[in-house]
Amino acid sequence: MKKITGPALLAVVLLVAACGSDDTETVDSTAAVEETTPDETPEDTTAEETSDTAPEDAAEKAVDLGADPAPSGIDQQGTAGEGMLVMNQLEPSTQEQIAEFQQPGPDGPIYMVNLLEFKEFAEYEDGRETDLTGREAYALYGEGQRDVLAMFGAEVIFEGDVTFLSIGQVDELWDEVAIVRYPSRATLLEMSASPEFIANSVHRTAGLAGQLNIETIAP
Repeated sequence: MKKITGPALLAVVLLVAACGSDDTETVDSTAAVEETTPDETPEDTTAEETSDTAPEDAAEKAVDLGADPAPSGIDQQGTAGEGMLVMNQLEPSTQEQIAEFQQPGPDGPIYMVNLLEFKEFAEYEDGRETDLTGREAYALYGEGQRDVLAMFGAEVIFEGDVTFLSIGQVDELWDEVAIVRYPSRATLLEMSASPEFIANSVHRTAGLAGQLNIETIAP
């Protein structure tokens, strides 16, 4: 999960720090959290009732944030700040993304920035046994993908491991960043539907926990 801790938790930490010195009375941090909670669960509410209403509450929050309810197949998700949603996925999932992907896009080449997160161990959809890690399975995809990209006039122009987050906060970093140049968005769409790409993608889905794929253009 990738999320930035909210201001509520920070407020509790500051309260405990302020009241925990030798000259002041120790404050029960649990009580502080309870006092800052606006709505408490009624005593007669059972755990079963709470679990039944949780999905509905999550869907309502997604609507409030102006986002689509979380589709199936999401591997990692979390909130960042006020209403910012971070979700790793393997394919476009919303109707807006699918519709935009089919549009001509910008004139000239596009540069797709890929933020990749690997599974600990590879998991193939056909159930084959393997001792590969997620990174190793994705490396097999990368080797074959270079030939596929060349068929469509595309190329990898950068790839590297993520080592440090200098600005911002996330619970876990992505594992790798790759930038791929395509002649156009239409070329990317065509490649994604090709039998060569589909055959090679078995290693991609086996190795990836999810990714962010960001289209950019040169100034």
